[in-house]
Amino acid sequence: MTLTQTVTRVAHHVTAAPTAGARRLRASAGEALRWRLGMYDDLRLPPFPADGFTHLGMRARPYREADAAWRLALENSPGMELWENGDRPRTTLDEYADLLRWTRRRIERERGPYVLLLEDAATGIPVGDLSIWRVREHYRTAEFAVALDPGSRAHGNGVVAARLAMRWLFGTGEIGRVEITHSVENPAACYGSKRVGMAVETIIPDAYAVRTRSGEERRDAGCLHSILRDDFEAGEAERLAARRRAPSAATS
Repeated sequence: MTLTQTVTRVAHHVTAAPTAGARRLRASAGEALRWRLGMYDDLRLPPFPADGFTHLGMRARPYREADAAWRLALENSPGMELWENGDRPRTTLDEYADLLRWTRRRIERERGPYVLLLEDAATGIPVGDLSIWRVREHYRTAEFAVALDPGSRAHGNGVVAARLAMRWLFGTGEIGRVEITHSVENPAACYGSKRVGMAVETIIPDAYAVRTRSGEERRDAGCLHSILRDDFEAGEAERLAARRRAPSAATS
């Protein structure tokens, strides 16, 4: 076999059967190129503000290293099986470190989805989690999900978190419609969604994967709520007018 034939055979072997590392490198390069060419622009959220965003005393901000214990406790708290959508809860610091790297990359480079910590703006005490992502199938639409710490539930925090998310999304001018989907077995989410003006749009059969406390998975119907920017802004204006007429009324 000549030298030329040998080189040709080696080159063919490398091309036809790349190593695992070469495949990962090729996939990463291809993904970076697709982002650069704008192929995923319809999945991008508005740029995330450096200091997060705040409304009615609640702030949404990126996760930090110091939030590890709180986040792991949240994922393993009762009731989270209705929020996790079938995912196994994290239990180790290594798993949290992986999540932290993922959330930072999504904020700094890929613009979504955003996974954010909700905290009391005055005290910095965590109250919940806010996840936001684009809905590719619907024009200028984003979806969000709220998960509250057990000690922060049933105090109106879910409503405040929903208004916080929608106020920021609509305020960017890039989003014209916001939706939320929850399990039909989660009446609290349905009640909270209606309180912020998000009407029930449809029920989607078998759309929601629920992880039970025993580790099994079942399929629930999903309840889809949505609201347009004009309707949200009209509702906010009406609430503001009501507060001015009755200054002592609750802001929620």
